[in-house]
Amino acid sequence: MRRFVTECLERLVLRYLQELFNKKYKTLRPEAADKMNDDISVMHDKFGKYIRPQQVTAVLQTLEDIRELLDSEAEMMGLYFNGLLTKNPDITIDHVSWILNKRQDLDGGKRKEGLANCKTVLEQRANSKEAPAGKGGIFSQIKVPK
Repeated sequence: MRRFVTECLERLVLRYLQELFNKKYKTLRPEAADKMNDDISVMHDKFGKYIRPQQVTAVLQTLEDIRELLDSEAEMMGLYFNGLLTKNPDITIDHVSWILNKRQDLDGGKRKEGLANCKTVLEQRANSKEAPAGKGGIFSQIKVPK
């Protein structure tokens, strides 16, 4: 039963991210991070009744990290991207770029700064061979709209 519930939560997270990366979103409002936080809280409460809260937290960590990218200042994006990259080595700079380009609360300069911070993290990872880009994770199943 627990494995089934965990699989359901994992599929829900995948579907949530697929909807987030849907073409129809022209912009992501500043309230999007608050809405996402509320959704994460509801998922944690509901699924926490059937599986260990630590397990729920681990599965929802990707959504938490994406929420941080939706809500953070440009200077901090590299840090949040580093955490996201640690658990999801298949995330690409295109995923991050799409999120940043949809944020209404950042002007063009701040978007570029945030993206540059994320690219720096990616380059440092590539040079250190710490965590090579991965295949088969959740982000490899999410297409970035053009």
